[in-house]
Amino acid sequence: MNSYWSGRLIDYPIKEQISDILPSFVLALISGMAVFILGRFLHFSMILNLIIQIFTGGIVVLSICEYFKPDAYLTLKEIISSKLTNIKNGRK
Repeated sequence: MNSYWSGRLIDYPIKEQISDILPSFVLALISGMAVFILGRFLHFSMILNLIIQIFTGGIVVLSICEYFKPDAYLTLKEIISSKLTNIKNGRK
């Protein structure tokens, strides 16, 4: 609903907005489905199920991002890498 007005104000058409959001939406959908399906087969305590699902979701997201290499992921990976290098070398 808001994409129409914001698109008109900044010349950013709805179709382009959807195409920009679609990869993130598909990634969330796939990882959510994987975690949901896994949760249906786990029969541990609730807290253990939650921990397993969180780790599984993280692994699925990271695996998909490593395979497709979206720009936002690569930027975040570079920032984290440089911060870890600075910490390792004793700089802030």
